[in-house]
Amino acid sequence: MNTTYNLKKHKKLLTDNGYLLIKSVVKKDLINKFKKTFFLMLDSYGGFKLENDFDSFDLVKTLKLLRKKDEKKIHALFRAVRLSSSFNNLFFNDSVQKVAASILNVDSSALIISEFQFRIDEPKDRLFTLDWHQDGSYYDQDKGGLNSIVINICVQKCSKDMGSPELIGGSHQKGQVSMKKFFTKESKTLQYNTNKKFIEKNSVSVVEPKVGDMIIYDMNLIHRSGFNISKKARFSAVSRAFNPLASTFRPFYFPKRLLV
Repeated sequence: MNTTYNLKKHKKLLTDNGYLLIKSVVKKDLINKFKKTFFLMLDSYGGFKLENDFDSFDLVKTLKLLRKKDEKKIHALFRAVRLSSSFNNLFFNDSVQKVAASILNVDSSALIISEFQFRIDEPKDRLFTLDWHQDGSYYDQDKGGLNSIVINICVQKCSKDMGSPELIGGSHQKGQVSMKKFFTKESKTLQYNTNKKFIEKNSVSVVEPKVGDMIIYDMNLIHRSGFNISKKARFSAVSRAFNPLASTFRPFYFPKRLLV
């Protein structure tokens, strides 16, 4: 569901479909500063000097080499990048905050943006892919997922063959559904898989955003990772936004569940 930057239409589109693509929300200079940060840290953690290009085939080779050489370093790299000011500025800017605050009916000064992830889907690698799930199952700050949203900022042009997520339009209208909780054997990450009876594959859509686009999901939208069959790595900059003034908000600490 594509749209231009029009606040009046956001809520209806999100209510009807459970997801929303807004074009060119984040300025290119913020994206470029973040790319610079990533490659500076990649050099620091692994000693690799590469051009600031997320689509580089050399980057794919380099990340595979680093993972093989020292897997702990690549985990540390992605978690450190997520804490950088340039990564946080992808979300903490007037454009993103204005949209999120409007959708959640809260003043932007009170809006909470947190639970950050910077993850990678390498070509033909399922190590960190997620099966069908709802983000609301992972974040207990907003019980029921009605006063929070998922925000994905696109840092590179993404296509279906790169593993862009598969979304079941309208599935959020079911509310939170039954899930199976388990830890994956290889990546040791916590997952909540949706009961198969709620999967309507004839309603699956794939969004293909461009650099600077902003994708919003309802917390109860059923979706899963796509499978990257391209030769490029796909990077995802993700956060969750909460309305702390809502009666459902639970303002105490929850352990973070992290995915690289």
